[in-house]
Amino acid sequence: MESMDKEIIISVENNSPPIKEMVELAKSYYDSGEIISEEYLTWQYNKNPSGYPIYSIARCDNKLIGQYLVIPFNYLYKNEQIKGTLSLNTLIHPDFQGKGLFTKLAGSTYLKCTDLNIGFTNGFPNPMSYGGFIKKLNFKEVGKCQLMLRPIRPFNFLFDFLKNNKVKHGGDLPFEMTHFENQGTEFSKLTKNDSDLYNIFWSSITHDKITINKNFDFIKWRYMDLPGRNYHLFKSVRNKKVTSIIVLRIERVLNTNSAIIMDRYWLNDGQSDNKYLLKQVTRNLKKQKINIIVALDSNIKDRTKSLLKARFLKVPNKLLPQLIPFIYRSHHIEHDDKNLDNLKSWSFSFGDYDIF
Repeated sequence: MESMDKEIIISVENNSPPIKEMVELAKSYYDSGEIISEEYLTWQYNKNPSGYPIYSIARCDNKLIGQYLVIPFNYLYKNEQIKGTLSLNTLIHPDFQGKGLFTKLAGSTYLKCTDLNIGFTNGFPNPMSYGGFIKKLNFKEVGKCQLMLRPIRPFNFLFDFLKNNKVKHGGDLPFEMTHFENQGTEFSKLTKNDSDLYNIFWSSITHDKITINKNFDFIKWRYMDLPGRNYHLFKSVRNKKVTSIIVLRIERVLNTNSAIIMDRYWLNDGQSDNKYLLKQVTRNLKKQKINIIVALDSNIKDRTKSLLKARFLKVPNKLLPQLIPFIYRSHHIEHDDKNLDNLKSWSFSFGDYDIF
């Protein structure tokens, strides 16, 4: 425990956080949203299969006035496992801003990460926080995430886009797709009963770029157990073996009915199955009046090509409502020779980004 002055005390922890107090702190900024939901934060902080958050908190007169948190993930890179973290939910009470708390809380958190042998922290900062991460916390911008988009009801999308209402997230929309077959491959929902099949599938994928270890424990936590959101998980199965996966979220984004591809991957011999699955998903989306499909370029050549062939377009940065920078900070010198501060070393998706 470190005293900054007579009034403000900083403590650093790696356990279940004081969620009720964190909700009250968040209410000094927000009137609504997941960050003021005890249920959501309990899921995010206490149920993560990779462990509890590493965090620093500041108190004044025993009242929580600031927090800096990172949540751990297990990563895979060229058959090596690396422990990393994602930075999120940083808050300083408005009455205590300008005292350097953001920098001090972050610094204490990173020292704890080093002690716990955590290799790095990354993040997707918004424009308000980007400068602080780069200038004060020694993060490096690895690159900008490339958004890809396919209009499937282009006139409806254009009509919505030209309206003034640009609410970023407008709530989940219903979506249904039934079980079907094609040339010996079955397509259906991925459920909690598929854990063994899925883990065999995931362990069979070659990971040439660094990615979160998305085993079934992660998938269940991230997409099946998350309160307040509805994700749609689909699989292809051939010869009793999962060959590909697509995970979607269907919601109103920027005032239009949208499908977000959260994750999408396949075995070496499963690309054609995934192509057919995406085709059928697109047909169902159009029937159910979804106007666009969006995805992040995963930075893997065959996945990018497959989206381009499926008539996705790369959206120019100047047309985005805001850029999506990906930032990185190393905590251990031994990781610096792995080229992890290079965008070419990474693969990511919307599923790596806690907002979606």
